[in-house]
This record gives sequence, C-alpha cells and structure tokens, in this order.
Amino acid sequence: MADWIKTARGWVLRELENTEYRATQEKINARSQAVSYDREVSIGRNVKATGTKGQRKLSVCVSEFIEYMALLENVTDIRTQAYLNDFMMLLMTKGIGKASGCAHRQLFKILEAMVIEAMNSETNIIPMKNLLVCTMKSMVDESTGRIGSKSLWNRHIQTVANLSTKMEQFVLTERVEDGLPTLTDLPKECIREIMLKLSDHRDIINLGKTCSELYYVTQDSSIWQKLVQYHFSEKQMSMFIEDTEYIDSTVSVWQHLHHKCSKKFGLKKTYTDQLVICSACKTLHWMMQGHTCWSAKKDETSVYLEPVGPNELFSILFSSYELIGKSSKTVHL
Repeated sequence: MADWIKTARGWVLRELENTEYRATQEKINARSQAVSYDREVSIGRNVKATGTKGQRKLSVCVSEFIEYMALLENVTDIRTQAYLNDFMMLLMTKGIGKASGCAHRQLFKILEAMVIEAMNSETNIIPMKNLLVCTMKSMVDESTGRIGSKSLWNRHIQTVANLSTKMEQFVLTERVEDGLPTLTDLPKECIREIMLKLSDHRDIINLGKTCSELYYVTQDSSIWQKLVQYHFSEKQMSMFIEDTEYIDSTVSVWQHLHHKCSKKFGLKKTYTDQLVICSACKTLHWMMQGHTCWSAKKDETSVYLEPVGPNELFSILFSSYELIGKSSKTVHL
C-alpha cells in the first residue's frame, strides 16, 4: 500500500517527497559551494556589486537595497549618521522622482526616523533642517517626471512640511548646573587634541564662538596646519603660498590656505562608518559592522575593502534610469 504524507503542497507519496527534498537540498548545496566570482545576484540579504569603479551594477533594486543595507535600522547609529545624511540628501533631491512607490514609503520612514533621532539625541539639528529644506524644494519642483499620482505627492509634501514644523519648533535643552566637568575644565592640551580630531573647519569655528577661552585655542596654527595637510596636497597648497604674504595679521597662514584651498578644491569627506565593497566576494556591507565573506578567495592576503561614497552609490543605483532617459531623448531627436 502506498505511503502518503501531508505536506504544505497537499498529500504526496513519501518516496516522491523524499526524492524531491533530496534534489532540492543538492541544488542548494551546489549553489552555496560553487558560487561564481562574478555572479550578478544577491546572496541571501547581501547585495552583490559587479564591475569596476565607474561601471558598477547592483544585484537589487532601490527598495531592496534600502532593506538589505538596513538603512532604517542604522539611523540611530551615530557612526553611520553622517554617511546617511549625505546619501539621503541625494535620494530626496535627485532620486525621489525616479524611485518606486515601495522605495518612497521606505525613504519617508527613514526621513521621519532621522528627525526623531535628531530631536531625541539633540544632535545633527542643522544638517536635518537643511535636508528637510532641500527635500521640500525638490518635491514642489514639477519640472521633472514623477512616479505616482498628484494626490500621493501632495501627501508626501505634507509629511515633509510636518517634519519641518517639528524641527523649527524644537529647542535644545540647556544644561543645568550639575557640578560635573565641562569641556573648558579640561587642560588646554586635551582640548587641542580633541580639536585635532575634527575634520570639518566649521566645527572648529563654531567651537571658538562659544567662549573666549575656546576661541584662543581654535586660533592655534598647528590645528589649522594639520587640517590643511589632511584635506589638500602640497601641489594644491602651492597655488596659494604666494598670497600668504599679504594676508591680514589676525588670520594665520594656515587658516588663509584652508580658506583658499577649500574654496578651490572642496573638502575631503570623512565618515566614521560607511558602505564598502569586499574585493573577495564583491558584496556591499557597513565597514564597522563586518560581513560573512562567502568567496573562496577570502583567505588571500590581497583582499581589501573599497569604500563607496554617497555620490558613487547614488550613481550606481540610478544609472539605469539615466540610461533610459538618454535613450528616450535620442528617439525624440
């Protein structure tokens, strides 16, 4: 008598079910053991990045990328906030009109979470205000094509308006006299070492505006010297060396060089944590969070992590849209 068993697909013969199960397991094992180095698919929740810099492609769409890279979960991680701010600025200003409805829902959840985190932690207030202003400006601009109905976009605009109102009404909590040490209680040598870790000159300038004691520390030329040498090469600095002979005596030579070079060349962006590509398995992951490398070449000494900046990441995600736009223009011509 035939031996029947009940499965999720209905009643099947036990012998047939075992045969199908073994065949499925063999396929899964073969897939995990013989992974091609250049496969253009995602493995589990990993995102595969194929090709070389400037010609890369991802194995997932925008909404899947947002989910797999856990952008919403990383909003509360202080290490990823600067990277997420810059990436969200690109998505909400240049990519919002090209993203799908599913991606829209995810992006506005992330935007709301970023606002809540900024108010709860009382950090990144100014960057968040700038992000909301730029987002609103891009959304009311009807010169570009949009995905979705007008009523949907009106709801999105109202969401951004509500978040902007919350940020404008937010007031930082003043510190009460609790007897605990403050920054100015530290020795000047310690304060100087803290300032040497800052890569943005605006942080140093704003710190100097808080009190006269910190202002004098920010005028230390060695701080500005290290800042200039970090952001610019000797060749870039040499273009403005001659101008330092005629600068105002109240401004140090290094401050003058920083002002001139940053205006000409821009600043080098630095992130505590950012997305990187493993050279062995070609998957994207957060640098400080690590990943499980599934490549057979993971033991080679030549394996390295290649950083992917927000601009490059955005161009990879939306390169297909740009190609479609170019092809459509060619047809009309």
